[in-house]
Amino acid sequence: MVRVLSKGAPDMVLEKVTHCLSGDGQKVSINDDGDCPTEYLSKDFSDPSMPYLEIFNRVLKNFAENSWRTILVTYKDMSMEEFEELKSNNNDFEYSKDRECLEEGLTALGIYGIMDPIREGVRASIKQC
Repeated sequence: MVRVLSKGAPDMVLEKVTHCLSGDGQKVSINDDGDCPTEYLSKDFSDPSMPYLEIFNRVLKNFAENSWRTILVTYKDMSMEEFEELKSNNNDFEYSKDRECLEEGLTALGIYGIMDPIREGVRASIKQC
C-alpha cells in the first residue's frame, strides 16, 4: 500500500477532499453529517448536526477571525499497482505538475491554525506611526 500525504492552504486543498475522519476515527464522506463543536455554532442556530464540509468551513472562519494561518493536512491510500500506473501515465512524476494526479480524492485529517509571533521591531514601528 502507498499513502500519499498532502498539506496546503485549505482554499486550495479542500476542493480535492472527498472524505474526512470522524471523531471516532472512521473515514466518512465530507458531505456526511457530523456534530459541530459548540464553539462553532452561531447563537441563532444551535443544531450541531451538519455536513463535515460545513464544520471545516466554520473552523476556517474562526481561525481567520483570529488572524491565524491555516494548513489542511490530508492523505490518500492506494495500492502499489495503482501508484505505479499513475506514475507511468504521468511522465514518471518528473515534474510537480505530473504529481497533481496524486492529490485527488483526498481524506482530510485536520486543519491546523498557526499563530505567527510578531517580528522584532514591529511594536516599535507601530508605536512610532
